[in-house]
Order: sequence, then C-alpha cells, then structure tokens
Amino acid sequence: MCKLLNLDRVWRIASPRFSGQRVIFLTVLFVALQCLAQPVSPGTEELKTGWKLASSWSAVEEGSVISQPSYDASKWYSIATMPATVLQILQENNVYPNLYFGKNLTETVPRDLFRQDWWYRTSFRVSPAQKLHWLVFKGINYRAEIWLNGERLANSRQIVGMYDEYELNVTGKVKAGEENILAVKVTPEQAFQDLDGVELADAWFDWINVKYFGFKVGDQDVGITYVPDRNAGVWKPVYLHSTDVVEVKNPYVKTDLPLPATSPAALTVYCDLKNGSDAPVSGVLVGEISRPGKPTIHFQQGVQLAAKEEREAQFSPESAHQLMVDQPDLWWPYQWGKPNLYQLKLEFKIVGTVSDSANIQFGIRKITQHRDTDNQFPDLPGGSFYLKINGIDTVNR
Repeated sequence: MCKLLNLDRVWRIASPRFSGQRVIFLTVLFVALQCLAQPVSPGTEELKTGWKLASSWSAVEEGSVISQPSYDASKWYSIATMPATVLQILQENNVYPNLYFGKNLTETVPRDLFRQDWWYRTSFRVSPAQKLHWLVFKGINYRAEIWLNGERLANSRQIVGMYDEYELNVTGKVKAGEENILAVKVTPEQAFQDLDGVELADAWFDWINVKYFGFKVGDQDVGITYVPDRNAGVWKPVYLHSTDVVEVKNPYVKTDLPLPATSPAALTVYCDLKNGSDAPVSGVLVGEISRPGKPTIHFQQGVQLAAKEEREAQFSPESAHQLMVDQPDLWWPYQWGKPNLYQLKLEFKIVGTVSDSANIQFGIRKITQHRDTDNQFPDLPGGSFYLKINGIDTVNR
C-alpha cells in the first residue's frame, strides 16, 4: 500500500516563482516515489478482516477485558475494509450516512466526536511452525493503546504519531492454534495549533472551508478547521509477521548513475537483521536482483548476530562487484518513458534453512536538485528550484 501523502504540504513547499507545470510535476513525482518500493514478506499476513469498532463511551470496560475471547463485541460496528478512519466506519454503518452529500458532514455529525476514544478489535490465529511473531502497525492517528489476549503491549505514550511504524514482539504472548484477540484503543488528536498546543498529526488544519468548519474563540474566527473525528483511526495496514529466529526488515536499494552517462548503474543494498532469540546466531544473508530479459544478480555474506541484536547489513559495489549494472533499464516518470522495475529478494539462512525473507520492487534512477537563474522575486534569492531525473530537466526536456 502506498503511503498517504499530504499534498497540501507539497504545494506549500513550492516557492511563489514555481511554474504550475513544475509544481504539478513535483506533486505527481512525490506520490510516485512514495508508492515505488513497498516491502512484501512471505511470512507476513495482513490483518484486514474481522475488525469491529466501538466508542469508549459505550465500551467502558478495560482493555484487559475487551481483548479477551469471552468479551461480547456483537453490538459493535462492523468494519468493511481496513485500514479505516472512525468517521469512515460510522458512515458505512449508517450512523452518519451520505457525508459527501450537501451539508450532511456539518449538520449531522457532532463536532466533538474527537473527544471520545475508539476501540478497534479483531481476532487472528498463528501457525505453530514459526518461532517468533511480531505485530506491525504501519500508522495510527493519533495515539493508541495496544492490547493482546488481556495484556497491554504498549501505552499511548509509546504509540503516538501519524506516520510512525511500530513493531511489537508478541512471541510468547500469542497462542498457537487458538483464537488471539487484538484490541487497539485509539485516541484522536486533541490539541489545537495556535490555541492549546501542537500534536504532530494531520487533521486538515487548513484544508477545508472555514465557513463551515471554522473553530471560534468567542466571536472570533481563528481559521482552524477540522473534521469531527480529526482523522482518527487506523490509517495503514496491520500485519502479523512470523519468522524463525532472525527477521529481515526494511529492504532498500540505493541507485546511482554516472551522469550525464546512465551506465553502469551502482546499486547498494541495505536491510536490517533482527535476532529475536536469547542466543547468538550465525547465518548467511543471500540476495538476488532480477528483471525479465536481464541477467540475474546474486550476492551473499556471512552474518553473526548476538542475542537480541538488531543491525544493518549492506552490500555495495565495492564488496560485490556484480552490483555494477551495465545498460540498466531505467525508471522514468509518467509520460517520460516506462517505469521499469527490478525485483530484490533477500533471505537469511541458518544451516541452509530460511529464517525469514523480504522482497521489494525498485527502480534504477537518479534524481538531482538544481536552481535556475530566475531572479524575478528578489526577496527569495537563489533562483527557482527544480529537479532532473536521470539527468533530464523536469520541465525543459
């Protein structure tokens, strides 16, 4: 899934001297790059079904009770698809229907909806074949408590922020072959910028019409706008990741080109390795880069990890000369050419057995930033900012 992107902030980054063509191009480019390389692991299951929602004003029990199989959540709202925000779920359950019609959003939804906490709840099963299990939360807005089988895994001081990712080791806390209950208590953003503090969420502070969503202090319109739930909820997928003793995380490929030439391309491969066991581990990290019609690139290195150790592993052209790629198929933006992609596969093997693996797609390209000689805005010296893709100007190509 692509990361959500605040396009309003992208527009505001642009200086007044930007042409509309450049700003639109940058917006599209940033979205494309966010969506380019998303990790996929064979040992990962997305928890996207069976979720339900309830307000903490109606579900008043503690998390230790709500996260038990015996708890009755039959009257909670069903969640059709995950991830989903609070207001989206309430609309789908006809609590506040047709919110995109007329003034329904302003006239039917209580403006203090964000003053409530909201429970998300689901169940899942784990395979006894794997030794370690991790719950991965890609993004919750804004704070959350995480409960599993009656035990609190993290509190709202630990789980805070909108685009932060959290990984919780639930080995020993999950029950193999049985129903496991996950409950997430979400607290919406509470503070109002310029009034009573700042919370680093994205509640559409200045996106929507202040005439209908304006926040007033007395009779004064202070220009603060927000939707009633303040975009609270589970914004990004929730995963159960199961591995042997070593986990392969965050695969990434850095690409470089000897501009103005575009060959050979220099590739540097990174990942994080995490030993979740209480004993040291020795193994081999094996890599493969492939693309139809191109020779497959193979590389590997031996790795030793101390108990509970997590560290970065790297392959560079200096250590693996095969990562210098002649005549690569380049990635190009829309309408410039094909967005050619390569496939990276990484496996960590212990005595020949795969402990964990990770796969991503990536494009070979180089993006450089420049300033032109436009001086029509003397208060903003330095010329207009623009990008080149693979040595080609984003506007005058």
